Amino acid sequence: MSAEEKTFMSNIHVRRFVKYYEKSVLNYNAESIIGPGVFLAAATKASILARKTLLRDLFLIISCSLLGAMGLHSCGVKVRPDDLDKISNLVKDFQSLCTFLLGFFVATCVTRWWAIRNDCIGGLWGAADDLALIIGSHFGSDSEADKEVRNKVLRWSLLSYELVFKQARAQEDMSDLIQRGILEEHELELLLPECSKPQVVWAWMCSYFCHLAYGDKAQGGSRLPHAVTVLPQLHELCRRARFAVQSTFVYTDTQVPFRYVHFLALIIWMHNIFQAVQSACVISNSLSSSDHETLTTAICIEVIFLVFHPLIYFGLLHLGVGMLNPLRGKRDIDFPKGAWSWYMQAEIRSFFNANTAPKGPPWGGPAKWQGQGNAGDVTIFQASLD
Repeated sequence: MSAEEKTFMSNIHVRRFVKYYEKSVLNYNAESIIGPGVFLAAATKASILARKTLLRDLFLIISCSLLGAMGLHSCGVKVRPDDLDKISNLVKDFQSLCTFLLGFFVATCVTRWWAIRNDCIGGLWGAADDLALIIGSHFGSDSEADKEVRNKVLRWSLLSYELVFKQARAQEDMSDLIQRGILEEHELELLLPECSKPQVVWAWMCSYFCHLAYGDKAQGGSRLPHAVTVLPQLHELCRRARFAVQSTFVYTDTQVPFRYVHFLALIIWMHNIFQAVQSACVISNSLSSSDHETLTTAICIEVIFLVFHPLIYFGLLHLGVGMLNPLRGKRDIDFPKGAWSWYMQAEIRSFFNANTAPKGPPWGGPAKWQGQGNAGDVTIFQASLD
């Protein structure tokens, strides 16, 4: 492996059925986590049960309930059965409401998460791959001029992808992109004052393709074959890529309405507080019982309710909120940016290699363009069979 490949592989590690790239989940063994391994997987960093904020909220509810139970018992307060039934009915009503509302919320969050992955990042990635297919076939020679075209398309495609994550994470520093050779110094000066930098890159790309089609031949222009038909195809791919970038920020910059999320969270907290009150009353009454067997059974059952009901509702709430912006890079559920950047770069390079000497294409040498790129000129393709 090359040094670049070794660096990439060094960031990948596997723990308890889950493969990570750095700290983000790359993929996992689905068959293992739905079997008995589900309990081992609960201890992984990728599990929702490993979220500190979830454990904090759960600990707060359990602690308040147990302290309330001890307080009622020490004060000699015993809740009457009819009052306890009323509290129990209230808890059941809130359980039905929470289950109904959380179902819609989690479904909405999953839909948004997949749309960002498939339509936004996937759309950008797909447009870059399609550009590589066309550019690699038209500029497939071993000449420095064609290498420059291929390198620029590759570099700018990766640059737009990297800038999407930087904008989503509010990162202004782009020195790492210069060090990696994705961004050049003079390009940085042009980008700095602009907004929506990932989309600006596709404006560069459109302009560059126009130069290849109709630009000054002394500066490397007028080299795009069949510019009348090929140039619109290239521009359409640039438009698709720009739209994918814009759609990404439509999702990340437009959150699920505040009132909806706040009201849902308020209902869940109210349910869990009422559950804590009910459990406190049941445990307190059980501690006053003279039947030790009944006492132990009642307390154990109530502790199960106290732990698992809040855990389910808090867990679903945290799970949904965690999927609203998967571009952050702060949680395991966020997208593995570095791994996808590597895969995207490897794909584009493979497409170029498939169309360019000495690795491809398999039918012979790459096509050689002989003619002018202007619309009125005669266009000729000659297949090189050496």
